[in-house]
Parts: sequence; C-alpha cells; structure tokens
Amino acid sequence: MSQRTDNWGELAFGRGYHACSPRLVGLPSHEEIRQCSDGGYPYSIWLNVGPACDLHCPRCFNDNPGTGCAGSDDLSVLEIQRILAEAATLGVQSIVVPGFGEPFHPNNQPATWTILEGVGTLGMRAVVFTHGGHIEPSMVERLGALPVSLFVKYDSPRATIQDLEAGQDGYTQRRERALQLLIGAGFAASPRRNETRLGLVTTMMPSNISDIPWIHRSCRELGLFPDYDTVLPVGRGREPRSQVDPASALRLLQQLRTIDAEYGMNWDAAPTDVSFSCARPLYNLHVSPNGSVSPCVGTTHIDLGSLRDAPLARIWSSQPAVMVRQYVQRLDGACVGCENLSRGCRPCLSRCLTEEGRERLIREESVGTLGCWMRCTKE
Repeated sequence: MSQRTDNWGELAFGRGYHACSPRLVGLPSHEEIRQCSDGGYPYSIWLNVGPACDLHCPRCFNDNPGTGCAGSDDLSVLEIQRILAEAATLGVQSIVVPGFGEPFHPNNQPATWTILEGVGTLGMRAVVFTHGGHIEPSMVERLGALPVSLFVKYDSPRATIQDLEAGQDGYTQRRERALQLLIGAGFAASPRRNETRLGLVTTMMPSNISDIPWIHRSCRELGLFPDYDTVLPVGRGREPRSQVDPASALRLLQQLRTIDAEYGMNWDAAPTDVSFSCARPLYNLHVSPNGSVSPCVGTTHIDLGSLRDAPLARIWSSQPAVMVRQYVQRLDGACVGCENLSRGCRPCLSRCLTEEGRERLIREESVGTLGCWMRCTKE
C-alpha cells in the first residue's frame, strides 16, 4: 500500500460531511446536523484520552512532545463511564476520540476501550483518530465487533516523508500493516455498501502536497473516507513554515475536484481549510483528558467548564456554550460578505478567527475573522 502504483470517502465542501459517497459511519450527515441543531442537542462529543504517544510529530496540535507517559490528571474509567451515560441521555449519537494522545498506546488503552465498549451498550457509535502503529490482528477483531470507525494518519505513502513527519523511523511500515489488516477485515466500503468504517486523515504540508492527489484517488478506489486539513495553528503547529501557501491549496482543491468528477462526484467549494467547511462548533463539544470542556480542539483555551464540576447537559446549555453556537450571527471582518458564507461555509474557530475574535466567542460581541486560504487567492 505504500507504493504509489498500488490500489489500495468522502469529501464535502460546505454541506456537511456527506455530499459525496461513501459515508463514514459515525460522522453526521447534513440532515443529522440540522436535526440536532433544531432539537437543541449535540450530535457528538470529542472525548480525549491521555497524552501518551510514541510519535514525535513536529506539527502536532499538542504542545506536549511525544511521550509514553499518561497524564497525571486524566479522567478515570469511572468518570468516563459517567460522561458516556450523560451523553447518551442528552441525545449524543457519536463519541469521537481525537489524537491528543495515541488512543491505542498501551497507557491509553484502558480509557479507549472503556469508551469503545461503552458506546455500544448505550446506543451510540464511536470514531477514533489513530496513527495505527499499535493495531494488531486481535485488536482488529475486537474493533470489528464494536460500533467503531477509524481514521488512520496518512500524510504520505513515502516512508522518507511520513517517518520524518511522524518523528519516528519505521512508523510508515507499521501503519501500512495496520491498514492492510483493517481493509482485509472489511472496514472499507464495498460496491454493495455505501458506507465505510475506515478513513485516512491527512494534514496538508509543504512536504506532502504532491502526494495528496494519489491518496485521494486511492481512497476512492478502496472505499475509504479521505479527510484533509491544513496544519492547525496551535501547539507545535504554530510555526508559519508548516503552512502551505493559498495558491498551492487552491491548485490542490482543483485537482481533487477533477479526480472526483471521474467518479461521478461533484461538489461545491466553500472550505475553511482543505477538506470541508467545519460546522462542528454548532453540534459538538470538545473534552480534554482532564475533563475541561471547550468548543473544539483548536480552542482549548476557551473555557466552557469542567465535567468534574458540572454535568454535560448543564455545560451544553450554559450561556458561554450557547454564545459559541451563535457565533456565525456575530461575524465581523474578512468573512462577512463572502459568497461562501451564504452557501453554508463556517469559519474555522482556530484558523479563521482573529485572536480577539476567539476570545469574544463566549460573549455577546462581534467575532473578528481573517478569512481563509480560498479568499486569500482572490485578493
């Protein structure tokens, strides 16, 4: 799979996740986003496990360098079980385990398996972001029996690039083995099933931008869900040289649209990064390993409370959280008047807001915007 000649998703711009096929199970459709917004409940909760990770990715959104240590203040198994129960009662349909640490690192596995086995008993689903390096055959069988979908880190098929971006020699080979196991176990979509339980998450960087069209075509051929974004400008991603210039991002977007046209997939472009217009703050909350709640992974400094101090329902309905969900009504600056805004584009809270605008998210004040890479190419 690491060879560019091998055949080893979904991409949507401005209309939720599922404008194209196949659908990744556990992510919301446009209709599901509308339903939970109308009903006043969150579709998903991003619930982090501890920071333990054996990679040393130089552009990671987590400031903590790769380490095998668990956090000293991480949520306990009992606390996680309580949070899952509160989420199910509130109407949450999906629990997402993002990559603050590697979910399947041995030190994080007790928390991760508590989540994955808990969602099934409570009628929810789970989506896990993983680098794939710890996935073994016995684990694939266990995952296959649970309502779980996976996003596997895939920045490049070339070990010379991927090992460098992961900060670990030999990582690419371990990841390829994991993908072969998961595809062989039926996690990918098939011609008879227009949904998939396996996606690739790719961060667009100067080092790998030429690989992304190949990655995208491979996803279409194998029935995987492709998810692309630019480097999140937090943590170790603050370095300006981590970002791809707007003109290159636009050329890539055009290449991906051309590829999808070959598969009969056509979509409108209204991105805030190079994947889709992220409406997640409208239907989601982000929970750090210690239980603190924020709007999303890129705005962890915006404090919405702690699940150790208040139940999930109270935090969701609190005035600061409501203010965040209404931020589009208070936009100011570069995004105002953009045609993409009227087509459903939602400015990324981390990439597209001014620093002052982010601080104003939880107050009844205007929210300043910077615009996105797509707008920059027009100026």
